[in-house]
Amino acid sequence: MRNTTADLPATLHDDQVLTFRQWTALNNISPRTGRRILKAPGAPVVTRLSARRIGIKVRHTVLAAIARARVMSACKHKKRKGKLPPFVPLIRTTLASPAWKQLSFGARSLYVALRGYLRHDNLNDGKVFRSCRNAGRDLGTNSIRSVRRWFRELEHYGFIVKTAAACLGVDGDGIAAHWRLTECHSFDSKGTHIAATRDFDRWDGTPFDDPEKNRIPSPKGTHPESQRDSYWRSKAGPKGVQSESQRDS
Repeated sequence: MRNTTADLPATLHDDQVLTFRQWTALNNISPRTGRRILKAPGAPVVTRLSARRIGIKVRHTVLAAIARARVMSACKHKKRKGKLPPFVPLIRTTLASPAWKQLSFGARSLYVALRGYLRHDNLNDGKVFRSCRNAGRDLGTNSIRSVRRWFRELEHYGFIVKTAAACLGVDGDGIAAHWRLTECHSFDSKGTHIAATRDFDRWDGTPFDDPEKNRIPSPKGTHPESQRDSYWRSKAGPKGVQSESQRDS
């Protein structure tokens, strides 16, 4: 049960000693809460009135309230400090490396997208995956060919390392390639910590030359599927006219 302000004297001055009951009424707290505050660190100085009675000076009450307010404000500031919305971290030394400056803007955007799928504790480093189609959606492009080139570019400069190739799953669904981001530490299958390799720091200066750009497409009609279709069209004959095999059957 809380004490009322009627227990307080009409006037108060700094050196006035309040009884425990008056002190709890001044702070608008219950006696139980008051005893807990007096036992906690930073409690106001207690003045012994008698063998069984204690008192607290008004000055000490004010000083303790100010100190408690400062501590609470510091705790709130500490909780707010460093608390940001979800974000993608980029290490400054990585951005300052010569290899990063050689990357195309598309490859940089793809790296930021891959970095966004890495856990904050790096537990999935080496298992980061993103299909070319989904990565294109992340970047806002429909060019799958460009996304593939950016993957090869990041791999050439040493920002990512392929840990598992793309394959077809047992259920018939495709499984995208898995990547390890070299600027972050990783863990092996036993949970052993592996330091970041930062392969891009050892880039030898060779610029990226996409081997796929010099790839000559197959002439029309030379692809196996095209040859197969031409074969069956010749067997079928002109439209509306039966072939010899159809007449014989």
